[in-house]
Amino acid sequence: MDEIGRTLKRLRREAGLSQRALAASAFSVWQLIGAIERGERKVSLRMAENLDEALNTGGLFLALVKKGKGMTAATRDKVLWVSPDRYQTENHRITYTEESERTGEDLETRHTSTRITADEYIAERLGIEPGAEVFERRYTVKLGGQVTTRSRAWEPISLTGGTEIEDPHAGPYSDRGIVPRFTVIGLKPTSVEHQHIGRHPTTEECAVFDVDAATILAEVRQSFLCGQTVVQAADIVYLADRYDFHYGAELRDH
Repeated sequence: MDEIGRTLKRLRREAGLSQRALAASAFSVWQLIGAIERGERKVSLRMAENLDEALNTGGLFLALVKKGKGMTAATRDKVLWVSPDRYQTENHRITYTEESERTGEDLETRHTSTRITADEYIAERLGIEPGAEVFERRYTVKLGGQVTTRSRAWEPISLTGGTEIEDPHAGPYSDRGIVPRFTVIGLKPTSVEHQHIGRHPTTEECAVFDVDAATILAEVRQSFLCGQTVVQAADIVYLADRYDFHYGAELRDH
């Protein structure tokens, strides 16, 4: 355990807070708080500021991080990807931005938005007819200069056409999460579905991610639904060794 981890654990306990309670106050997740306390994660300047405010330390954590005492020996920290925290209805920022910022590494994103006609695969994912118009978004995310995530997402023009969210990267909701965007047009998502696939990269992906063919990628096929209507489908490919996936769900009787 490093100095910042020991300090965080001590001050959290003195304040009578659980890891979950502190995470809620520090705009974080409890898994990250635990990892910092164990010395397994480095602390970004923004996270240090949030901890200082949550624990009223007068800038102690920010000073520790600036001195380098909050950094672990690891050169490549994993991005903590947590469900259900990822899918809160009040998320007002794009989630991958917040997740990436917690690593403290430089974040670079590239994206494009294009109107296309759905091929059979896209049509099946969205539950629409092949040839129907969709908005396709492509994302590339770099951390510390390396591509860690690449994705394609599709939204039916039949749902968004002529509305203020038709172009995902234009208008007042361009930097918002999926739930706030679709709520604006009366299609608030009510559920999300995931299919996880572990696989090796294609030749093209080897070049994009700058990895060899033995590398493991984690592909997530994601669908957001409003009732039975798919409002967005996405194929998201992660560099598996850079992400730490956590899942949770409420238990039901039936």
